[in-house]
Amino acid sequence: MTKLPPDKGKGEWLVKFILTHGFVHGAELGVQKGNNLKYLLDNIPHLKMIGVDIWSDKSVRFNNTKSEDLEKDTTSINYGFYQELLKYTRQVHPRLVLYRHFTSYATKFVEDESLDFAFVDAGHEYEDVKEDIANWLPKIKKGGYLLGHDINQAQVRRAVTEMLGYQFKVAKRPKIWYIEKK
Repeated sequence: MTKLPPDKGKGEWLVKFILTHGFVHGAELGVQKGNNLKYLLDNIPHLKMIGVDIWSDKSVRFNNTKSEDLEKDTTSINYGFYQELLKYTRQVHPRLVLYRHFTSYATKFVEDESLDFAFVDAGHEYEDVKEDIANWLPKIKKGGYLLGHDINQAQVRRAVTEMLGYQFKVAKRPKIWYIEKK
């Protein structure tokens, strides 16, 4: 078993949520170190996950780096996190697929309505959250859920509210917002 992520409430809450709904296929956007992703896979043996992250310095989001070029970046400290997750992926294969891309680009690898859930925890700027909601909601099956972290941050709450209205729910302890796709 993987140790609890730093925000253990988040991991515990997600495990309970996933098990309660009988979900088997999800995605996490913004994996970075992979603590949460590994916690989910280690505690839900039937779960299959997609992990998406740039595993580079955040500056690549603003300096015209193309998603396809992220693989060339081996200097960032985040590259080490990516290498560790690749090792972990070999342990849990085929339950985990990693995409080292911008979240908007990674959608091209995921069929519409193929996921039970997606957990948005990548860029927390207003435009990033709006873009992730717009791009990943179509990937969720009807009856599945789009979830995200850090609803307590003003720019996240503004984007979620603007995109989803006030129909989303909030689990305050782990700061998670979620909405069922109808």
